[in-house]
Amino acid sequence: SPKAKEFLLYVNLNQIAKSESHKLADYVAIFKKYSTDPILLDAFEKAFLVNQESLKKVVNEVVLWDVNKNKTTLEEVLQQNKGKVIYVDFWASWCGPCRAAFPASRELHKKYPEVVFLYLSTDANFEAWKKANAFEQLDANSYLILNNKTSEYLLSLKIDFIPRYLIID
Repeated sequence: SPKAKEFLLYVNLNQIAKSESHKLADYVAIFKKYSTDPILLDAFEKAFLVNQESLKKVVNEVVLWDVNKNKTTLEEVLQQNKGKVIYVDFWASWCGPCRAAFPASRELHKKYPEVVFLYLSTDANFEAWKKANAFEQLDANSYLILNNKTSEYLLSLKIDFIPRYLIID
């Protein structure tokens, strides 16, 4: 049926968005040609931040968003915490080992209150990250990386797998 076809296109578009975000605008345009359901398209555009494609392509800095969609950069966060030890946790909502480590991270946070704990998500889906972020109670110093596939800095760190942790002194 047309509704089933449209839903299957939507499911495939979600898979593409998670793996090939650099071509997302092209695929969204194709989906718009075949979709008559504005609710599906609106949900997708909100989840995958379709309107932020230019920020996803930035190479010379790490672009971050908080849960309220306020933009900042890793450099700005580091400057705000200059002189402090920063524990950086790279994670994603879909990563079981990442989420299983959060209780230990909370214990470290209690043991070392002088350390800044920074949680950076590599999620492609903003809504999934936002939900997991709330569940894990990571409101402070937690951001979604918009350009994790293009940032030269992140590429130089070879963040190929998660969980991944860094200490910035």
